[in-house]
Amino acid sequence: MHKVFRLLSLGFVVAIPLIGGIGLGIFVDSKLKIEGPIFTLGGILLGIIVAGWAVYLLIKPLISEKHK
Repeated sequence: MHKVFRLLSLGFVVAIPLIGGIGLGIFVDSKLKIEGPIFTLGGILLGIIVAGWAVYLLIKPLISEKHK
């Protein structure tokens, strides 16, 4: 059952960093009055990196259990 909850939480693990990165990028772009979405794109990239790392950390124990 623990594995099921771990897999069900993948959506949140991916969505939260992406939404946070986009929100932070939009906020910084608006505060600095930048016309292009420079910080928004940076926030998306940062969110993807953080989400990928979080998914790796979440799935790693499940993969190592399978090989035992």
